[in-house]
Amino acid sequence: MHTDDLFKEHGRHYIMRPEFLLNVIALAPSVVEVRKAYENVFPTLLSVKLSGRMHEDTFHGLLEKAKEASGF
Repeated sequence: MHTDDLFKEHGRHYIMRPEFLLNVIALAPSVVEVRKAYENVFPTLLSVKLSGRMHEDTFHGLLEKAKEASGF
């Protein structure tokens, strides 16, 4: 039902292998891992506001000092 358009376009059948689904489930990150990754990648609202008002060098210096203070 969800792939009727693909079948009509390509005219081929396919099979979803159970081992593929097991790998997807086994290798998917947990919610905690995703949140930690996002915290490290995406800036907070505060840092975005600060970065719009500071010189780039000053902002990066502030981020380095914050990293040092937090122990990372």
